[in-house]
Amino acid sequence: YATEQDVRTAMQRAADAGFNVVYFQVRGRADAFYRSAHEPWASNLTGTLGKDPGWDPLGVAVEEGKRRGVSVHAWINAFTGWAGTTPPPVSVPLHAFLEHPDWVMVKSDGTPMPYTSDSRWLTPGHPGVRTRLAQVAADIVRKYAVDGIHLDFIRYPSTDYSWDAPSLAAWDSAKAKEPGLGFDEMRRRLVTRAVAETRDSIRAASARAELSAAVWGIYQNTRGWSGVSTGYGTQLQDARAWDQQGIVD
Repeated sequence: YATEQDVRTAMQRAADAGFNVVYFQVRGRADAFYRSAHEPWASNLTGTLGKDPGWDPLGVAVEEGKRRGVSVHAWINAFTGWAGTTPPPVSVPLHAFLEHPDWVMVKSDGTPMPYTSDSRWLTPGHPGVRTRLAQVAADIVRKYAVDGIHLDFIRYPSTDYSWDAPSLAAWDSAKAKEPGLGFDEMRRRLVTRAVAETRDSIRAASARAELSAAVWGIYQNTRGWSGVSTGYGTQLQDARAWDQQGIVD
């Protein structure tokens, strides 16, 4: 399991190699690598979800970054909620999937995404998921002198998901004004809404913390390549809209 010395060594190596920014992961699957007010300690630290490791990984990273002139951005996985073939164990606080079972992504036939060894995803269509993401980001920038928040997995795994009730209700409501609105575009807007709400929460907590995102390498397949996925079409991630709206730095 990760140790305090592991973090100090990693930061030392980054500085020695001439890096000036480190993206430090603090949320993997609705868990925490810092003292969170909302989510349980990650099991990667002790082997037990929710168990206090007795040290603060993000706190150590920020301390080392200040000492070595390296900016630290807190890296958050936005919608990956759990990995494993069984539900999360009971912890304090409860994991999101135990406290809010309806936050899971759903297939078009109404089947919730199953527990697998890979990832079970949270749906941006549920207001609670977006609020939690924004709360996590704001909690971090209030407590730690990070230079920014970095959003990863801020998308869908594919167009097969998420046909959950809140997403469908949002689509029905939007179609009252835009009858031709497709569900793909509705889902892209829900992801964009999650980014915007996170941005607003960060700004309310810190005037200087930046917001960045990991986006799919190909926005749209304008060159007609075969066998490629796109951010816009496959992952339902409209990263250029975020830039145009000024909700990422």
